[in-house]
Amino acid sequence: LEVTSPTNSYEQARFQWDTSNYLGVFVDSAGNSQLEAKTGNLTLKTDTAAHDVRVDSKGNFRVDLGDSNGGYYTRIRAADSSPVFMAKSNGLIGIGTESPTVKLDVAGNARIRSTNKLYFGDAATTEYIYADGSDLRLHASDNLLLDPADDIVIRADDIVIEANAGGSEWARFNGGETALCLGATTTQNGAYLHVTGSSNLLANFISSDG
Repeated sequence: LEVTSPTNSYEQARFQWDTSNYLGVFVDSAGNSQLEAKTGNLTLKTDTAAHDVRVDSKGNFRVDLGDSNGGYYTRIRAADSSPVFMAKSNGLIGIGTESPTVKLDVAGNARIRSTNKLYFGDAATTEYIYADGSDLRLHASDNLLLDPADDIVIRADDIVIEANAGGSEWARFNGGETALCLGATTTQNGAYLHVTGSSNLLANFISSDG
């Protein structure tokens, strides 16, 4: 245990194997402390597998490295011991929970800021959802399939179907007038069905009540 050739004026102690392999202990004038492993790795290890390696910031924040919770893990807890983050050796990550059951398990609200996207599928796909101002956009490079076991319920002032982004309007369910408008944005006569444009309306009635 000696410091014969300190790397700087703050090196207080050195645990040395030789001049190229040692553990240095540093404390600066501001009270900051540092451990430095020269050449090799710095390993912190408990005597048994049932105990954690713990980093505690004055009881306000705690990081545990261990294997006493069903496999090796990295765990972060808040001052009240509530779970903040858990990464387990089986590849499961929990935020707000220490018992993740899928790759990313979030217990609480999550936010994707600005226009950043949440992607689905592999790296070659372009299916995503994101916020654009006050709008929520869902994008699919091919078909968008809705497959509920029960009803599909949409609550909105109007429902608009366009040919493409910014293209011509095909149909509008006008909630204000309780009408279906084809080729028009508003009704003109208060009818339940309003058709505008040069196209014809073809109807094939299977049955009629008169």
